[in-house]
Order: sequence, then structure tokens, then C-alpha cells
Amino acid sequence: MPNQLHFGSASAVAYTPHSRVLHWEGPPAEAIEDSRAATVAALAEPIDFPPLQMAVVTGDKVVLALEPNVPQAAAIIASVVEAVVQGGVSPSDITILRAEDDPQSAAQDPRAELSEASRQQVQLATHHPASRQDLSYLAADEHDHPIYMSRLLFDADVVVPIGCVRLDGPLGYGGVHATLYPTFADQAAQERCRAAATDGRDGGDGHKALAPRPTRRSTGRRERTAAQNAEVTQDEAEHVAWLLGVVFTVQVVPGPTENVLHVLAGQLEAVLRRGRQLCQEAWSFDVPQRANLVVAAIDGDAPQQTWDNVGRAVAAAQRIVSDNGVIAVCTELAEAPGPGVRTAAAAENLEQAQRRLQKQKPSDTPVAEQWAQALSRARVYLLSRLEEEQVEQLGAAYVTSADEIGRLIERTDSCVLLGSAQYVLPTAVE
Repeated sequence: MPNQLHFGSASAVAYTPHSRVLHWEGPPAEAIEDSRAATVAALAEPIDFPPLQMAVVTGDKVVLALEPNVPQAAAIIASVVEAVVQGGVSPSDITILRAEDDPQSAAQDPRAELSEASRQQVQLATHHPASRQDLSYLAADEHDHPIYMSRLLFDADVVVPIGCVRLDGPLGYGGVHATLYPTFADQAAQERCRAAATDGRDGGDGHKALAPRPTRRSTGRRERTAAQNAEVTQDEAEHVAWLLGVVFTVQVVPGPTENVLHVLAGQLEAVLRRGRQLCQEAWSFDVPQRANLVVAAIDGDAPQQTWDNVGRAVAAAQRIVSDNGVIAVCTELAEAPGPGVRTAAAAENLEQAQRRLQKQKPSDTPVAEQWAQALSRARVYLLSRLEEEQVEQLGAAYVTSADEIGRLIERTDSCVLLGSAQYVLPTAVE
């Protein structure tokens, strides 16, 4: 009987299992059955912090800063709103702030699981990083770049970031502070963070810590690794949270197919430590050797079918694919590629792509960098909802159906199948 590798909302690649195929189906931990109840429990006994309802008072203006692509966000939000209201805050004084990407990706209204009365009172706002009237000046970095943040966050009495913990990866810092920064910063700050995610050098507009808070890194100009760049962004994100007075957060550890493995609430640093530990346990795994074919499947509904997640998936596949092997990405992606991905695909080689990206600094630089590296290392196949011409212009092989991927699996002499490839961090131990 064929096995299946699931992707998208309800699609799958069928294949016949054999000794040459290693299928990583997801974390060993079981998903939470009731994420709303799990959130209530986390809020009642937060990590290194009193219950949330004790941290607010009547009259407080509360902003729930919702990071994009949080699994089961509406259930999480409903529990947080309930706790805040129990603390004496009126629902009309609560605002849910979402990123600009959320409504564009057809994400569910985060108020969907509120009571009818609360749904009519709780405000829903969208952050527009290019709109100066929606921003307030917060600080300047060491290079005198002004940092502007959402005016709603700046004016709030209490800010509760609600996010999804990820392992740091090639698309940048994935810790809890990233729920706020650069997610709700101005466009210039977002662009600097995106460039820093893949920039191995400290260039003229190098992204360093905000003054005057001391940081863990040297301030000298030197070559930096991706891990060091992630630390740079983490330092800045921590400082922004400190300047805004944010000390409490709610974070989920994601599971496959938009499930939730854990809900964490509490003091920022404590949640960060615990969240990273749980993410490492859930989403890191070893393969005995590199494979000639790696199939990376992106699961979940439309909000998960993004170029950011394609970038994460190809980055994961590159960690375990053989040189000159094949990477096959299975998605229900319908979003047109950004300018950086198009620039990378048009370059003659990786070095030229990197030079152009460094010069142009498009908004999708981190994804473009991963796409360029994948094209330079392996043959890339893309199963998506994009037109054939679009896919071929990106330097990838157009795949018409999941059956074609199944036939690739049958023909290869070594293969690794990655479920939920937007989260996973595999390592070849050879």
C-alpha cells in the first residue's frame, strides 16, 4: 500500500516505501487537542511571571501584537482576551495588531473565536510599515538609523506579543522578540534586518545594536557568520522590547499541518529559553548521509503557502542533499515570486546573484539568497499553483502533479522526504 507525503491543505505525494527512502513525518511529540484550553492553562501559570490578569488594570490600553502564521491564532487570541478582560480591561480597550502580510495571505480573522459581544468591541488593526503616520520614533541605532515602531505599540499601556517560536535559520532570527521587531517596525528597519539575515559582512549600513544598551558582541567591523547575524538582530529585537516596556509574551511551538505542540506564556527570556529547547527537540533530526533526492513538503492552508516558507524549505533541503542532486519542493503556492527571487534566477551563477542582491537589497533578499544557493547546488523541481512559464523563469523544473514527484522517488537511489519542511532543521551526520 503506498505511503503519502502530505503538503498544502489536503494534497499528498503517494510513493511505495523501500529501503532507499527515509521519510521524516514530523515531531515525536503529539499535538495539543485543545489549544484554547492549553493557552488558558499557560496564562494561569506563566513561566517566571504572575498570571496575565494580574498584570493589567481597568483602563489599560492593551495591544496584542500577532506575528504572521501563528497556528490556531484565533483560539490563542480568544484565551488571551478572556484573561485580560478578567483583569478588568474593557474589550473596547483591546486591539489586535497584525502584520501587513496577514490580510494579504487571506489569514483568518483573529477575532473569529471571540464571543459575539467581544468580537464587536475588540479592535483589529493592520501594521503598515511604509505609513509614517502609523509610526512613532523609538530610538536610533549605532549608525544613526532611526527606528520607528507601530504607534499603537508605542502608545499602549500593555503589549502582549503572540508568536510562533522557530529555530534560528537562514531567514534570520527566530526567537520570541522577533514577534515585535522587525515585524512591527518601519520599512527601513525591516529591510535592514532582511539584508542582515543573509549578509555575511558588516557593510556600510551594518545592523548593530541600539545605543546605549550593551550587547554581547563586538562592535568592530569584521566578517560575520549567519549565526552571528542572527545574534545581531536578536540584540536589537531585545532592546526594542525593553524600550517598549514589553516583558510578557505568549508563544506556540508549531506542529505539523497547523497543529500546536506547546503553548508557552510568561517572561520573555524565560519563554525564549524554553521555546528553543522544545523546538530543538521537535524539529531537529539527523540523517545518516546526504541523499540524491530531497523532497520538501510545505503543509498547511494558504497563509503557510508563501515564498518565505519556500525559502525555509529549500534551506532545509540543502543541508542534506548531495552535490548536484535534486531538491523537489511540494507546495500549493500561488503567490508570484518577489523581485529578489527573480533577480537570483536571472543571474548566471551564485556569485553574480549574491552581488546583485547585495546591491539592490530587495524586500525578499533572504528567500532569494536561499533560492540562488539551491539552484547552484542542485536541480530544483517546483510543484505549485504557479504557471509553467513562471516556474521555468525561476530556473526550476515545472512539475504538473504529485504523481511526477512519486515517480522521482521511485527512480532515485537515495531519498529523504521532509514533512512540514518550513519548520524542520535536518543534519547529515556523515
